[in-house]
Amino acid sequence: MSISYVNILTIAAIAAVIIDLLFQIGKVLGRHSSLDVSPFGVTIRTIAASALIVKFVTLHDVVLTLGQAIMSLTLITYMVLVYRYHRLRRYKHKK
Repeated sequence: MSISYVNILTIAAIAAVIIDLLFQIGKVLGRHSSLDVSPFGVTIRTIAASALIVKFVTLHDVVLTLGQAIMSLTLITYMVLVYRYHRLRRYKHKK
């Protein structure tokens, strides 16, 4: 199996996004707040990333499918945290 130059760049881009998401997850966990994050925006990104998995599967590209799946799981984790802290903030304000 040979990996093309475009695939290498795509893998690098996916890795960069995953690293950024891990930093964002750390920020949310460290601050116990997702006040500066749009839950709607995170949801749209998660849906878009998941749609790309379908594209890579149809191309039968295992490497890109795996990379995109890892990115989607990281995005889902981020989305859950964002919604969790938004929900906690709303709950605290209602008291």
